Amino acid sequence: CNQCAEFHRQLGTHISKVRSTTLDHWTPEQIQFMAQRGNVRARKFWMASVPSDWQQPTHDSMSAFQRYINDKYAKMRFVDRPSPPPPSSSPASSSPLVAAVAVTTLPPTSATV
Repeated sequence: CNQCAEFHRQLGTHISKVRSTTLDHWTPEQIQFMAQRGNVRARKFWMASVPSDWQQPTHDSMSAFQRYINDKYAKMRFVDRPSPPPPSSSPASSSPLVAAVAVTTLPPTSATV
C-alpha cells in the first residue's frame, strides 16, 4: 500500500528500495534479480527468527506498523545472523537489501515477479 511504501522510503535507499510494478521503470537486471530471488526468498531472510508468539502489527495502528518496518529492515530484528553477507562487485548488488536476499543458503523458489 502507499503508506507502507512511504515507510520504506523513509528508511532510505541504502536500507530499502520500493518499486511499483506499474508506476516505476524496471531495468532488465532488476527484473532478473526479482525473478531469481523473489519476495518469498526475501521474506525467509528478513523474518527468519520471528518468535512463535509474535504478532505482526496491522494497519490499524500506523505508528506501530512503522516501528515494525524499522525493526524489520533498519534494525534487522528478525534476521538470523547479525549482518548480511558482503555484496558482490556488480552495481545491482551494492546495497544491504540486495546482499541480504542474495544469500545462497536458502532453498530455491519458484516465485515469479
